[in-house]
Amino acid sequence: MSNILNFIKQISVKFYIKIKQICKVLETKIKVLLNKISVSSKKSSSEH
Repeated sequence: MSNILNFIKQISVKFYIKIKQICKVLETKIKVLLNKISVSSKKSSSEH
């Protein structure tokens, strides 16, 4: 029984780490996108 519990624990930890990594990547991508959007909007507003 404890073997199964340990197995589940390991899987959940790996899963958790994976999700955290994905969230980090998504966060940086969103920040980059927001930066690009703000820069482009500043450019277009200065041109007009």
